[in-house]
Amino acid sequence: MITSLCSRIFLPLFLVSNCLSGQQGDKALVAFRYGPVCGMYNFFRVVAQQERPVSSDQVKAYLDIYDTGRQPLVITGEDGFFRVIPESTGELVIEVELLDTIESFRFFVKPLKAVGRYGMANGIDGKPMNKNVFRAQRGIYARVEGYDVCATCKVLGYEIILVRPGENATVVINEGGDFSAKNRQLIRRAEAGDRYLFRNVRYRCPGAQMDQRLPDMSFEIE
Repeated sequence: MITSLCSRIFLPLFLVSNCLSGQQGDKALVAFRYGPVCGMYNFFRVVAQQERPVSSDQVKAYLDIYDTGRQPLVITGEDGFFRVIPESTGELVIEVELLDTIESFRFFVKPLKAVGRYGMANGIDGKPMNKNVFRAQRGIYARVEGYDVCATCKVLGYEIILVRPGENATVVINEGGDFSAKNRQLIRRAEAGDRYLFRNVRYRCPGAQMDQRLPDMSFEIE
């Protein structure tokens, strides 16, 4: 009784002190740093009521995909520190085998999220951009931030809108992240006082089942 009570106090404290997000069972806990995302290594801890650290022989992982069923995943690591790569969204099932039971933990696997970038600018902070800097860019890209990785996701397309005082707005569609040859000419027309908007920016990170959207980006040219 004392052992069980101590473990129930210790495991939540373990989550808070290590800035982790996880789930607690009767005798074990599984915790991810960020919550599982698809297409990249996900590092997680397993802590259990036993004298030795949890070994890889005790841990199994599966991905429950709604239309194809359960798929086993490869786990690497040892001594309570493990990693796994789910290649798609779905439910990640971690099973921990203990002396007298098997505990199961379920986590929803989300696609990576990215932030939009035009050069180094994000287009949502209202900062103006020098016309020469604006003209020099090749397009919009979607950068993954906050997962301790350096990666980009595939930009599928977006609208470009040029608003120039005294003229009708120019609206074009760009396929892919880089500007097409025709749309590059529109970018090179940038002059002080113009405003360029990039709207409906669609992108897709690895493992995402549907298109993802970036916030609209707006640049006043100076």
